[in-house]
Amino acid sequence: MREKWRLNAGATFENRDFKGDPGTTQLQRNDDTISETLSISYMPIEAVSVDVGVSVGRRDSNISVEDYQFHMLFANVRADF
Repeated sequence: MREKWRLNAGATFENRDFKGDPGTTQLQRNDDTISETLSISYMPIEAVSVDVGVSVGRRDSNISVEDYQFHMLFANVRADF
């Protein structure tokens, strides 16, 4: 956006395939997690950055009680020495 400001956007997809323990009757589980993130960063000086943003997503599973959605606000301050 500008020299000290940056706009960040990202999306992720993750698949987890849980095979279970051999010799048990435990149901195998397959999860898909999708998330999107949008944040803005400000660098007042070269070694310091301040980030604020939002992330949303959901997990879909073949076991219905393992499904969920999330909404998250975050802030981060980083200083490099």
